[in-house]
Amino acid sequence: MSSLTTTEANQASSARNKKRLTAFLFVVPLLVFILLSFVAPIASMLWRSVHHPTVTNLIPLTLHELQRWDGQSTPDTQTLSVFAKELQGLAKERQSGKLAEELNRASAGMSSVVKATARKLSRLQPEQLDEQGAQSLLAAHRNWNKAEIWYAIQRAGKPYTYDYYLTALDLEMHPEQGIQVREDTQIYLQLYSKTLTMALVITL
Repeated sequence: MSSLTTTEANQASSARNKKRLTAFLFVVPLLVFILLSFVAPIASMLWRSVHHPTVTNLIPLTLHELQRWDGQSTPDTQTLSVFAKELQGLAKERQSGKLAEELNRASAGMSSVVKATARKLSRLQPEQLDEQGAQSLLAAHRNWNKAEIWYAIQRAGKPYTYDYYLTALDLEMHPEQGIQVREDTQIYLQLYSKTLTMALVITL
């Protein structure tokens, strides 16, 4: 049996390459569909689960001031005044509701606190906040005296976070004790357990 010549070998190789290219082109639409329908949404969801810059964009000056905070007591007058001004600005731009929603995820009940405070501060003149911003904020709601509220704001202001994963496991980050079981609500693990039990019952 005679061997192939160089020309015949090249032609055979070229034919194989064309077949492979044709087969790949047939698969390309399926790959694009999988990429757009599954890979991209999942990747986007995973990215958004750890990257959340909303609070950072809403109150950047307050978060900058909180870098000096000791984490134990009510922040100093300058920090309170800066937050009062930023909250008033958000209220006038109709963005205070967005801040309230974000902070409520970090600390239950913060939505009503932020909204009520924003309404009161929006009635004041900017000059009043320049002179008595901290007093106006503390007078608007008693919760602004609580250190745990400011700790929640500080954590919510981090652009990168794993808090959503802690919440999904009924856990939370405590300023002194670290990661611990959530005190207010513990529903997700029970939900997972019930869902798994129902799935096993249906399967069996």
